[in-house]
Amino acid sequence: MIKLYKSYLFRDKSPIIYAIRDLREKCGMTPLQVAENGGPSTTSQWNWDYGTTQRPQEASTTAAIRAMGYNIAIVDGKNKIVYALNPNEYRHRLQRKRKPKKNGNT
Repeated sequence: MIKLYKSYLFRDKSPIIYAIRDLREKCGMTPLQVAENGGPSTTSQWNWDYGTTQRPQEASTTAAIRAMGYNIAIVDGKNKIVYALNPNEYRHRLQRKRKPKKNGNT
């Protein structure tokens, strides 16, 4: 049985696809410019907008949003920001910790 979430329903595509397209239009960037700024490829963006992609990867959507100069935030019911993603604060989590070798040498 598939578990359905009552708070996150969509028929065709994830709402994040429409949000990213709106942001792209708002900032006046083309998919090529987004890709050149570190966002996903133009093919991926085309597939979001016109292709069969329904739920893009979170890493790809975050890259697109950041490439346009925006950030991701969680807001409460009163539109007050309760959390904003700042990748610089979490760089240390992205770095792999080296496992010590079995003989005790690092």
